[in-house]
Amino acid sequence: MSEQRKVFKFRMEPTTFQSDEVLRMAGTARFIWNWAVDRCQAFYKENNKRTPRDNWRTN
Repeated sequence: MSEQRKVFKFRMEPTTFQSDEVLRMAGTARFIWNWAVDRCQAFYKENNKRTPRDNWRTN
């Protein structure tokens, strides 16, 4: 038997402040992603292998 699911559709209408905050958070996430990619690429160039997960932390 197939299961039916209810779907709710809604529209977000953020205030100017909320919209600015969402954009700021997205920019921060992109910065961190690019920083991590750069670290992984630098490690690969130096060691010719993938970055171990233990090296992802700064401390």
